[in-house]
Amino acid sequence: MGERLAFEYHRHYAVVRSPGSPDGSPYNNHGVHVIGMRWGKVFDIDANEDSQLVAASLQIWAASGVNEALADPILS
Repeated sequence: MGERLAFEYHRHYAVVRSPGSPDGSPYNNHGVHVIGMRWGKVFDIDANEDSQLVAASLQIWAASGVNEALADPILS
């Protein structure tokens, strides 16, 4: 869990790479998050990935003590 998310900025968008799961297992979910930014703040997230892998990963994060992993999704 020592790795951090890696960000690359392209104009006003960021690319996010996940370092893995807190239990040390790899997180191999091929997809993309397109994150719109204005003045250094996120205003839009378009997540395209395998939702079943996301759900399984959130269970691992919750078991590691990250309570937000089981929170209701943010809807806009």
